[in-house]
Amino acid sequence: MLPAAPPTGLSATPPGVLSTTIELEAENGVLTGIDISTLASGFKGSGYVTGFDEANDALSWNFKSAGGVHRLLIRYRTPSGMKGFAADLNGSASSLMFPANMEFTSLDAGLVELVAGSNTLVIRGGWNHYEIDSVNLTKESPPTPPSPGPAIPVDPAANQAARTLLSTIAASYGKLTYSGQQEAGDLATIQ
Repeated sequence: MLPAAPPTGLSATPPGVLSTTIELEAENGVLTGIDISTLASGFKGSGYVTGFDEANDALSWNFKSAGGVHRLLIRYRTPSGMKGFAADLNGSASSLMFPANMEFTSLDAGLVELVAGSNTLVIRGGWNHYEIDSVNLTKESPPTPPSPGPAIPVDPAANQAARTLLSTIAASYGKLTYSGQQEAGDLATIQ
């Protein structure tokens, strides 16, 4: 198990209550094959992490959260141009890109779902040769799901089979996922 990095953020948060903002400094994470540096200016905290040059190089944090949807901002620097990287949150992996930037700046990596309790975030690999200063996770309201469309065909001449199918799909909106297959030869691969 990775050591816990305490969440920080709202200074008025009473002890034992988790903040709505979680700040994770890179130098406080678990470093695998990478180093802490202070050579570049503009970092927050006591340093930043550099030396991502091998496939297994990684920076990880284990932290507590009250759960819910959070905006993930990664503060980074790419002294040698745009770089791809991998991020893994609680076992769910993504491939992302850091735009070229000589100064530390933040990449908005979008909305992520944290679980109540222990969470693990890992940044690793990809094209390597980037530097990480910190990560900020700020609680946000979940996005509103799209509303179901009306069960009225756009073609007024639609036959009864099409109308029944459209009604079935509309009635199961948000409950089921439908899929289809055009080629009969591929039916065996659908589970």
